[in-house]
Amino acid sequence: MVVRGLEKHITVGVMSRIGRRGRNEDSVGCDRVGNRAIWALADGAGGHEEGDRASRMAVEAAVGVLSAAAPSDGLRSIAERGMQAAQAAVLGERDSRPGLEIASTLTLLVSDGRAVAWGHAGDSRLYLRRRGRVRRLTQDHGLPIRPAMGSASPVQLVSALGVRDAALDSGKAFRLAGGDVFLICSDGVWTTLPHAAIWRACDAAPDLGAWLNAIKAMIEASADPDQDNYSAVALCVGAWGRAARPSWLARLWEG
Repeated sequence: MVVRGLEKHITVGVMSRIGRRGRNEDSVGCDRVGNRAIWALADGAGGHEEGDRASRMAVEAAVGVLSAAAPSDGLRSIAERGMQAAQAAVLGERDSRPGLEIASTLTLLVSDGRAVAWGHAGDSRLYLRRRGRVRRLTQDHGLPIRPAMGSASPVQLVSALGVRDAALDSGKAFRLAGGDVFLICSDGVWTTLPHAAIWRACDAAPDLGAWLNAIKAMIEASADPDQDNYSAVALCVGAWGRAARPSWLARLWEG
């Protein structure tokens, strides 16, 4: 999908798979109003009841704030309100049903085609690749546990939507550049695949859709019998060719 009518065209690709679980507790969503758009990904916290419902409520509440935003509202303000609305939705559902334990991660992007801001809670992640360098923009709200072979260590969540006084992070809006690539992904992606493999696949892919297909193929090839749900939202600003760089130029900063 190409989002036109913004100052810079943004190509968007979405993937969400069940893995080896009984149901998909990840949710993705987006909305566009005028010259602004919002994208969100949530992961119902593992092991909690109705995680799929929690993630769906979080995404719907978050993307819904865009239609209520005033033209003068800043991108970071919209991102923060999206996080607050999602927290209110999940916490409200939890409070209305005593004994129900639900929670969800949420990571979102808001853009007007000139700049972008983000919001975050939990351990889904947001990466930015610019001019061959990759940076993780979000911090996990959890503690590392035993690492998977060759990939990043999964975390035990200590804060997420549905937890009172949850950490709701946001990032100051910054200007987009042609060739920027953003990746929002659930932990089913980043705990399964080494970071280097994800971004080498980006180098090699002829387009954004092929990159997501390559990520899917690598996860399936790992043949993990307990493979978690895995989802991703990928965005490219301008032409994909401007995003491609030889893999030896790619660098990854954690934090």
